[in-house]
Amino acid sequence: MTVKEFIFRLCLYVFIGGILPFIFLVWRFDLFNPNANKPVVIGGWGIVAILFITIFFLKTLKAIRKGMMFSVWTRVIDAITKVFIPLLIAIIVVNFVGSIQKELFQFLVVVFLLEIPATAINPIPRWTYENKIEEMSLGLGKIAKNIKEHLSKSKGE
Repeated sequence: MTVKEFIFRLCLYVFIGGILPFIFLVWRFDLFNPNANKPVVIGGWGIVAILFITIFFLKTLKAIRKGMMFSVWTRVIDAITKVFIPLLIAIIVVNFVGSIQKELFQFLVVVFLLEIPATAINPIPRWTYENKIEEMSLGLGKIAKNIKEHLSKSKGE
């Protein structure tokens, strides 16, 4: 996979898998309404939208985490992604599910339909496999360095 293809697919993955469902929530439930007293009002669906975006990026963080060597940071990432966030989501869902069951179902159907192409487009698993990421520590600096190396190799060819 070329760097251009990776970047294109990554952007497409983030757009289809994360941004489009978030936009649907904002549009469908009119989440962020200006109020005379407050610049932004975030209601129950606003919280759901924020949680959705959080889950999407935590899922991506988990994929990146797979390539990291064991350290304090991996334990922190594991605790956040496997314990704290799921418990917080469960608390919020149990609190809201009674009054929003129909809307929650509608949102989950939209997310399901958008995740089908997003999963197919996701370039991260192939990229980590091709670059043997599991053998080294992975951070944003390493990702940027790896992409720069591929760009310089592409220019030389």
